[in-house]
Amino acid sequence: MARTARANPGQRKRLLLVLGAVVIAVLAAGAVAVAVARSSDETPPNGTPARTGDVFGGFGSQACVETYRPEVLAQRSIAFDGTVSDAPSPAATLQPASFVPVTFRVNRWYNGGSGSTAVIDMHPPVIVAGSDNATYAVGSRMLVAAEPANGGGSPRPTAWACGFTRWYTEADARVWRGVFNK
Repeated sequence: MARTARANPGQRKRLLLVLGAVVIAVLAAGAVAVAVARSSDETPPNGTPARTGDVFGGFGSQACVETYRPEVLAQRSIAFDGTVSDAPSPAATLQPASFVPVTFRVNRWYNGGSGSTAVIDMHPPVIVAGSDNATYAVGSRMLVAAEPANGGGSPRPTAWACGFTRWYTEADARVWRGVFNK
């Protein structure tokens, strides 16, 4: 006759604790998924869609080199508040691994420039490069952080993604003014 093994009270308690932890982890993951789904439907202040889906191509899985924080923002060579005055249409930028020139009417220089316009290489307007970056179009007002060309084939500065180039908000502009003492 086969004998059925029974867990002792200590084993049952451990099993219940493990199962409880698994349930909590699953619920937390579900909450995060819902929050991400809701944030992807938000519309930024400038009216352009926040996301167009995961069209980030090959770089969507790469982690950011640095996380957006004021002390890291202060290290950017170029920073300004600008409004997109010329950009390629999303349909013309379906090569996800490329950068495109975007012309800005500069509202305010924070660092590294002067003049009323700036042309910056950016991810195409259909690429979302992090949670604080979004698609953009002519008329989008953005805070742009960039670095000078580094011999990568373009003479233009390149915008930093991962939250360093973002939609304009007055709260963020106050932070940028404080960071760059402007």
